[in-house]
Amino acid sequence: VCCTWKSIIQSGTLWSQINFSVGKDWITDSTVKKILQSYRVFVTHLNLRGCTSLQCYPNPGFLVGFKVTFESPLLQDMMVQRIFECCPCLLYLNLSCTLLTNKTLQELSRSCLSLLCLSLAYCNRFTDEGFLYLTTGKGCRNLIHLNLSGCTQITVNGFRYISAGCPSLKEIVINDMPTLSDTCVLVSVCRCLSAISLLDAPHLSDITFKAIAEAAKLKSFSIEGELTSHKLPFHTHLKKFNTAPVILQSVLHTICSLECPRTTDASLKSVASLKHLQYLDISHCSKVTDVGIQYLTKGCSATKLRELNVSHCSHITDISVMRIAQRLYKLFHLNLGYCVRLTDSAVEWLSGSCLCSLDLSGFFFLSHSFVTSTANGK
Repeated sequence: VCCTWKSIIQSGTLWSQINFSVGKDWITDSTVKKILQSYRVFVTHLNLRGCTSLQCYPNPGFLVGFKVTFESPLLQDMMVQRIFECCPCLLYLNLSCTLLTNKTLQELSRSCLSLLCLSLAYCNRFTDEGFLYLTTGKGCRNLIHLNLSGCTQITVNGFRYISAGCPSLKEIVINDMPTLSDTCVLVSVCRCLSAISLLDAPHLSDITFKAIAEAAKLKSFSIEGELTSHKLPFHTHLKKFNTAPVILQSVLHTICSLECPRTTDASLKSVASLKHLQYLDISHCSKVTDVGIQYLTKGCSATKLRELNVSHCSHITDISVMRIAQRLYKLFHLNLGYCVRLTDSAVEWLSGSCLCSLDLSGFFFLSHSFVTSTANGK
């Protein structure tokens, strides 16, 4: 359009983050080639999620082009290798849902010395041997975030190699791993870990959760699904547990316990003792009642809680919303979706609160007069 626009478009900061996944179905060889050749020195974040059709031709020094293919993981490994060569400053790399193999992980162990965040979610072509390379190379030594969701082929040995090869790891996501065992988690949990997500890992026992609790720097913990009544015998009860030595009281600030139908009021009594809890998601926990919310509003975290999701908690009534409005005065985000026992009065209790967002999905009870008065600023 003009010289000014050209200057803006060619700014290095504009091209530091490139997301090819949004155009994985239509982006052309020439476009990718031009972008990476022109701006590779600025690239720190690169997202290739789901780009299984990308394939490169070997050409020293450059990622020279792509061609449609659906059955060639070898050429996809070559593509990733060229990316490592062309973008030495990468901090963030998303390779989820691609056809990468052990060769890619071997290249990671040699290159990407600055890499901080890596996603290999739902990549099923590599094996434990790929992570063995991490224990011998210089790459990934600074890695702080790793997503292995859906990688059900990883065994205990793989997690052991990850622990040894990524000593700086702080966040690990291992969702959608129904085959995950206690031993797998135990060998990957370290003292510096601050966040762990284990959504859909039904076979973990109290041994795993006790080890997680003892990771003193843990700040975020996510689980879902069914657990037996004797699990989690410590102070970060996310579901239905009411015994509790004092563990993680001073650091844990995020709890996600979504779709845990056996969560009870006793669980919230334990959660309420956490001193720095800021985010709590107990959506679909159908056994939580007004008693559980009362525990929460009178607990140590009442003055710190900023986000609360109680959607689909069918036993919560207006009195719980009253207690939330009166006691959780730092709450910014509240989700009351599909809490079928609430009435107009529940929302009226929230007038004058500090809420920035309020989710009332499925609130068929709201009267026309109430909506009109709310719209008028009442």
